[in-house]
Amino acid sequence: MFAQSRGVNQQYKAKFRSLSFNLKDPKNPDLRARVLEGDIEAQELVEMSAEQLASSEKKAEYSQAIARRHTSAMAAAQAVSLLLPLVVLQALD
Repeated sequence: MFAQSRGVNQQYKAKFRSLSFNLKDPKNPDLRARVLEGDIEAQELVEMSAEQLASSEKKAEYSQAIARRHTSAMAAAQAVSLLLPLVVLQALD
């Protein structure tokens, strides 16, 4: 992690806090077990993203939030596609 951050800087400190939080999180026993059992090596651990480190509960929350945003974006795009012909017609009048 030190080499990846090229020293102790903001990136290093942020990664350390993230790893520390996720490994200590009582809602994230799977990550802790995978590290202790050797399923995740140290190098792999420090390269994992926040989403990869998250508990199953947090991953489900992320997925739901993404689905909601996708649905909202699709609804907005559909509304625009329905209104655009009206705007064009009004501009032509």
